[in-house]
Amino acid sequence: MHAGGARLAHVLEAVVQPMQHKSDMQYDAKPLPVPLILVSPDVLSGAPVFNGTRVPVRALLDHLEAKKPLDDFLRNFPDVSSEHAIAVLDVSPREPIDPEYVPDPLIMVSPEMMSGTPVFNGTRVPIQTLFDYLEEGDSLDTFLEGFPGVSRAHAIAVLEFARKSAVAMAAE
Repeated sequence: MHAGGARLAHVLEAVVQPMQHKSDMQYDAKPLPVPLILVSPDVLSGAPVFNGTRVPVRALLDHLEAKKPLDDFLRNFPDVSSEHAIAVLDVSPREPIDPEYVPDPLIMVSPEMMSGTPVFNGTRVPIQTLFDYLEEGDSLDTFLEGFPGVSRAHAIAVLEFARKSAVAMAAE
């Protein structure tokens, strides 16, 4: 978990929860980009950014840790919609994740969540994102830093599941 993660959980409860009522925010009605967060060496030296922008996710987290209102952040960064900011916060844990936590089932697929994209159960983080990171040469630690809602044990269990599935398919 990133430094200050426990403090962030308290900030999120105090700042974001009261603002999630439709009457408190303007909604842009634009579809959210997939993935929500982009990590590319070509954009801000690989810092996680809101996909479709050059706005670092860290800017939102720092803003909220300073107990500033979300509306101020959205005014300062008009390229980030309120829905995108809230969706990115949804992939961040509200409380510390036990690094040994592994949910059952490992993977969730539901048409109501991420249009049926397989995600790490209990998150909105697509499974494909883990494989994209690894294919690009990033470490598991880099992935976990970008998606603190996924525990190390959960990510390893998904990789082990994929390995076993590949071996079983090859044996057929």
